[in-house]
Amino acid sequence: MPIIKNYAKDFFKKWSHDMSYILGFIYADGNIVKTKRGTHFVSIYTADKELLKSIKIIIKSEHAISERNSSSGKVFRLQVGSKEWYSDLSEIGVFPNKSLRMRLPDIPDKYFGDFVRGYFDGDGNVWVGEIHKNRLSPSLTLQIAFTSC
Repeated sequence: MPIIKNYAKDFFKKWSHDMSYILGFIYADGNIVKTKRGTHFVSIYTADKELLKSIKIIIKSEHAISERNSSSGKVFRLQVGSKEWYSDLSEIGVFPNKSLRMRLPDIPDKYFGDFVRGYFDGDGNVWVGEIHKNRLSPSLTLQIAFTSC
């Protein structure tokens, strides 16, 4: 018998700044899964537990945050069992095993920045350092990068 937990069931039905941010985060560090038993899950992963706690509050989730050890360190996961979210996210463009074939969804211009911010928080990084060290005047550089398929 499933354990019923509360969460914002309509969260991915209507565009908002929070919805777009979390959608971007899912595109970067999340997935959707339909099991052989017919259950549907949406999972969000990150090494930043405090960020995941913030997401949990935004989606009004009562689900537990689990902790796992990976080769790169601790990873935290928030997993919501929901056919409705699975369906809503599928309609937007999220699908199982998305890593090598995902496409940018059709995001209203008003929310595009929030989507990018969510994606960056999931798979972006900032690096500061010197480049061209073999030149007479190396350059101090700030680089911002996104990881993607």
